[in-house]
Amino acid sequence: MSWLGKIRILVIRCSDGARLDIPSLWAPSERAVVVWARTFGCPFCWELATQLRRDIKPVLDKQGTKLYLVASFPSDCLLADPDGATYAALGLVKGVRQTFFSEKTPMALLKRAQKQGGMADLRELLPRWKPWQPPKLDQALQQGGIFVFDGDRVAYSHYDQATGAHADMGGVLDLLAGLVATSEASAEQCAAAGGS
Repeated sequence: MSWLGKIRILVIRCSDGARLDIPSLWAPSERAVVVWARTFGCPFCWELATQLRRDIKPVLDKQGTKLYLVASFPSDCLLADPDGATYAALGLVKGVRQTFFSEKTPMALLKRAQKQGGMADLRELLPRWKPWQPPKLDQALQQGGIFVFDGDRVAYSHYDQATGAHADMGGVLDLLAGLVATSEASAEQCAAAGGS
């Protein structure tokens, strides 16, 4: 089954409550970045949502690339999957060991701590953070991931291997810039061929 076939599962678009499948959010000629966060109540997911909204969404908007987050995000870009069906369909990492006892978790936190400003967003949001219980207890053990779709093709996938081990968004932006440049060059070549 194709990647898009795996996620033809109804989710809830939080801006209007519409139930829809994720691939219906973009046309075959469009690009989309879909990020799966752990849960609405995870402070690392709040941090990721803050960074996506502040640093990534403006760049993607300029490129004409759509951005969606399955978790807490601006409601027009936010999708809810109360049953966790898309997480399971994509095979995103899940379990007590992977979530709490993986050696990758402290390494991810160390990497953040060593990066200039790497913990600033988390420190800023923690005073506002409120613990939240997901609809199903085992959803608290779910890791997230990020997928870049170029039409119906998966151009990039990252599976979070531990709590706080998110994809390198700089690398995602570089990949998208390359996709945009390739699309523009192809369009120019087609226009030139049609014009001769």
